[in-house]
Amino acid sequence: MGFKCPICNKDFGRDRKDFNKHIETNHKGIAKTFLDEIKLICEIDKDELIRELREKTGCGIMDCEKALTENDWDIEKAESWMKEKYSKIHKI
Repeated sequence: MGFKCPICNKDFGRDRKDFNKHIETNHKGIAKTFLDEIKLICEIDKDELIRELREKTGCGIMDCEKALTENDWDIEKAESWMKEKYSKIHKI
């Protein structure tokens, strides 16, 4: 699951930065309520990424969220980051 523009259906995969830049650049004039919906979509995607990383690593929610935020919400980078940071604590 990744980021997809609900306005023009452009798919950004897991690249949150490009998604946010696209929304700000191309859809800036959209009503505030619609922007709130977009933020909600992003939050749902965040929860899904955290859940997926937890399943892969067996680490806690806070550890997974920290790994994802440190790595721009890229799950592959976050998993590698966790292996380096937490390999002695958790069996990853």
